[in-house]
Amino acid sequence: MKTATAATTYTPEQVYARIVTFKALNQAHKEVKPDDYSPTPSKRRAFDQQGHAFRSILTALTNGVQEQEEIAAQQRDLIKDRATLDAARKYFCTELLHVHRKIHDPRRAQDRVILLKISITAIDRGAVSHGNLGPAIGAPLADYLREHGTEWDRLYGCLPQIERRLIELEQRLAAVHARIHDAMQFGVPELVTLG
Repeated sequence: MKTATAATTYTPEQVYARIVTFKALNQAHKEVKPDDYSPTPSKRRAFDQQGHAFRSILTALTNGVQEQEEIAAQQRDLIKDRATLDAARKYFCTELLHVHRKIHDPRRAQDRVILLKISITAIDRGAVSHGNLGPAIGAPLADYLREHGTEWDRLYGCLPQIERRLIELEQRLAAVHARIHDAMQFGVPELVTLG
């Protein structure tokens, strides 16, 4: 087994190989009937401790792999949301710069400017509250999201919320890697004999 540091990230193949090994050891351990051997109390205790260790390592590894997969899926969704909002923000800022050239009616141009600013604010800070109307993201953003196959409610939130959530997921992933690392440090032991 290679010497690992705290920063070691094991490949999925290495972790799955260790899971298979510990599943086999756990199964072999379950098949032993201690009462058939009349073990001494110390051998029985060692046997029971080994069974507990097998189950603990197996649980840590399988839960770690599952949590890694869940975090990766959440990260993919958040990165997609961030890209969508980044693109929308750039699009609206460009439109804001050119709105008076495209719309010649000053009242309509001013209305469009207000809606674009509401959309940009929603991207930067979250939905804007409009008194009795409740939170609003602005028609341009709602239309943009609909055109790109999503809705504001499906997004995790505004850009700062997405960034905070990505940081939280990175921290959670680091903790998962540490737990997997700790579980991978156990060598593959011989089964405790009872006879």
